[in-house]
Amino acid sequence: MKIKTMVKTVVAVLFCMTFWPGTGVAAEPASAPVKVAVLPFNMHTPSQLLYLQDGIRDMLASRLGWEGKVQVVDRSAVDQAVRGIKSDISAEEAQRLGRALKADYVVFGSLTGIGQTISLDAKMIPLSAKGEPVSFATQTKTLDDIVPQVNLFAQEIDRLIDAFRHRLQ
Repeated sequence: MKIKTMVKTVVAVLFCMTFWPGTGVAAEPASAPVKVAVLPFNMHTPSQLLYLQDGIRDMLASRLGWEGKVQVVDRSAVDQAVRGIKSDISAEEAQRLGRALKADYVVFGSLTGIGQTISLDAKMIPLSAKGEPVSFATQTKTLDDIVPQVNLFAQEIDRLIDAFRHRLQ
């Protein structure tokens, strides 16, 4: 009889230690993924390069998505939010849009084409975490060099978001 009582007590204690908040034994619940809004880039290029606006957004969105850590705000929601904006998106406007989209970070920038040279300038602004805006700027001599540069920017964003998350824990 004493053994049954002792077993029940041990099971009850283990149960409480596993599921009772604040005991430190149970794994901490995974934090919600951060949300990143990728806005359309301002285009200062000849009209035959305007397709790059969608391409850059698509590349960033596909490379930033990180299961359980980074969720990219749905493109249709972003398109709805920027509808009616006729001029280039400024940092202040990007922050306003990001907050309206309930994003933790907003990514925006511009692509400028002069002759054969393409300049990609982008910025990530943290909206809900402490941190400074991060700028990324590069120039390429050909269109073929843009994709690797977007990849590098996406990797830097993921690295910084992960660093911000660790600082907050």
